[in-house]
Amino acid sequence: TAGLLIARIGNTVKPSTNLLQIVGALITRNFVALERENAVRYIKGLDLQVTATEIGDTTEGYVLLKYLAFPLGCGLLQGNHIKNMLPKAKRLDVRFL
Repeated sequence: TAGLLIARIGNTVKPSTNLLQIVGALITRNFVALERENAVRYIKGLDLQVTATEIGDTTEGYVLLKYLAFPLGCGLLQGNHIKNMLPKAKRLDVRFL
């Protein structure tokens, strides 16, 4: 089949990284604005510990992760921990942003 995967449906709906990177600039709720260090860790594929400032009023579950105005992808927010949902093929060994 041809097309673009936008979500996976199981017990919940998990938005794909492709979808979030395309429409992420339009999302105004349920996103976490990452600080530089956490953005680098996310791009490398690592899980994150986030601060209350980064979380804001975001609810737990799948969230968009942004750095500045740039949508990076999807994470699973549980408390102050974010499980990295970035596909392995999109992870990079960045040293700076």
